[in-house]
Amino acid sequence: MRIAPLLVCTTLAMSAWAQAPARKWSRDWKIYVITHTHADIGYTDLIPEVERVWAQGMDMAVDASQKGLKWTLEGSLLFDAYARHRKPEKVKQLVDLVRKGSIEIASLYTNIEQENAGPEELIRSSYYANDALRRQYGIESRTAMLSDITGLTWGLPRALAGTGTRYLLFGPGAYKELLGESKLPHLFWFKSQDGSRVLTQMRSGRYRDYTQAKIFLKADAMQKGVEDLLSYYESLGDEYPYDAILLQLAFDNVNPQVELVENINAWNGAHTNPHVFMATPREFFEYIEKKYATRIPEVTGDITSAWTDDPGIFAQATGMKRKAAAEILAAEKFATIDELLGTDRPY
Repeated sequence: MRIAPLLVCTTLAMSAWAQAPARKWSRDWKIYVITHTHADIGYTDLIPEVERVWAQGMDMAVDASQKGLKWTLEGSLLFDAYARHRKPEKVKQLVDLVRKGSIEIASLYTNIEQENAGPEELIRSSYYANDALRRQYGIESRTAMLSDITGLTWGLPRALAGTGTRYLLFGPGAYKELLGESKLPHLFWFKSQDGSRVLTQMRSGRYRDYTQAKIFLKADAMQKGVEDLLSYYESLGDEYPYDAILLQLAFDNVNPQVELVENINAWNGAHTNPHVFMATPREFFEYIEKKYATRIPEVTGDITSAWTDDPGIFAQATGMKRKAAAEILAAEKFATIDELLGTDRPY
């Protein structure tokens, strides 16, 4: 009988775990592993090919959900692409899993460069998830994600909270990145000038990379990876008073790493602390909010992006974009008046 290599690797790793003395930790740790594709539009290939990969990955995530995989759509653009590339019955499968909690759709349409966006654009960036999808499918998004972006504008919590988004998962990008060794808390309520706020996790310090859940990709490397992880978080002391850690696994425009499910199940079968959850971001945030809401600090002010030179570097394109944004808003106002007057001119 031929035994699958993954099963051999997992069995050997479990045997080694059983022989190793259990580490004693100061807390009953919980690790929430979320996995998604980083929607880097046009970076790895032409956009039609990137959308094909996204749709293929969502097909795989739907199928693997039966094994326990949980998948996150980093932006609602991915759902938009899936709805254009797949038949309604496939879209319904995806929607059913969103309702069930096995898949989460993040509320921002894509990883918006906020320093190049006006207030109207910030508000509309979560329109598709929290208006169009809510109306059409009865689903809503509670979590926003920003990956490979280097800052947060002070007005963002107001724009997000106003559309029903309560949580923000922020993984700063590496290019010209300034926040990796930031003294900001790992978890904080990010509050706008009007008092609106979103519970925010910012990747920083040693585990700032949003690929750190890769420690669960290889069964024989998990023990050391988890021990190093918990040793680091325990070393933070009062800087990290929580008993739950969120780890991401994401690469640019890739398919799900389904092997995570077997490896995490194997870990939990051999360990009681930490317990590892295959999760969506919302599950992590809801746990943290329920247990620690009053102990989480608030942060106000602009977390300035390292890319604020972009509007000046691309001055002509920036000017065209700003002009178009203003004209579209004016056109919508006149179109509304037009409709109220009963004319039949198309918008």
